[in-house]
Amino acid sequence: MRKMKIGIIGFGNLGSAIAQKLLEEGHEIFGWNRTPEKVSKIKGARVLSSPWEVVRSSDVTFTILSDDEAVEEVLLKDKEKLSELPEGSIIANISTITPYMSMRLERELGKAKLRYAESPVLGGPQAALSKNLISLLGGKKEIADFIASIMRGVSREVFYIGEVPKASALKLVFNSGTFTAVELIGEMLSLASSWNIDAEIVKNVASKTVLSQIFSTYLDRGLDPNFPPYFYLELAAKDLSYAIYSGRKGGSFTPAIAGAYEAYISAVKSGLGKRYYGAIIRYLLGK
Repeated sequence: MRKMKIGIIGFGNLGSAIAQKLLEEGHEIFGWNRTPEKVSKIKGARVLSSPWEVVRSSDVTFTILSDDEAVEEVLLKDKEKLSELPEGSIIANISTITPYMSMRLERELGKAKLRYAESPVLGGPQAALSKNLISLLGGKKEIADFIASIMRGVSREVFYIGEVPKASALKLVFNSGTFTAVELIGEMLSLASSWNIDAEIVKNVASKTVLSQIFSTYLDRGLDPNFPPYFYLELAAKDLSYAIYSGRKGGSFTPAIAGAYEAYISAVKSGLGKRYYGAIIRYLLGK
């Protein structure tokens, strides 16, 4: 694959890891972040002064922002700047956003004669660095195929999901499933504890059931108060709220996700928002 000029808007944990890995793959990286120091930390990445400069300098630009509001603020607030970008520029969204925001991005970027694709991923920073993400692509097939050629540099699997906003919707499907499952571990341990059953016994029995992978992946992390917060609990709450909202608008019934959301938002209010999302387990155990 030819080496390209790749723009990245948003250098949080995931954005920084993707930038680092794509540099290792031989691409040039042009970056913007509200705090430029985060771009500077990635050796070899060029710090640019605005998102618009990133798009102008790049063959393709990826947005990796926190939520709908951040995407709105960075990309859609200044329509004049948007309209001044080179015709045909490609902007691909990795951010976890609502399907409605993704459709709006496609519509607004299209008005400015720009091309849009969805490119959300399953997996965190370590998965990106080890080329182990799962990439979900959405949009026009020819653009998605081009994005796929880049995302294979950070992914073990790349799936084309279909037209916008199917990839964004599917990302919420899997995130809500993961976060609900982790919350369920906390509920199970809380119930076991109420009968004086030790967590280690629950873990050992779970290892022989269909729950084995969930417990082996998340239990010890969730019980460790010092586990690095590569993905904040407050962002898990945000994703669950997006899933509930999107499901309600689409006519689906999501009571388990709604219950998990209530637990996460309660944990956020208790001060755990900036902790690793697995801290929901300790919260439900009263630790």
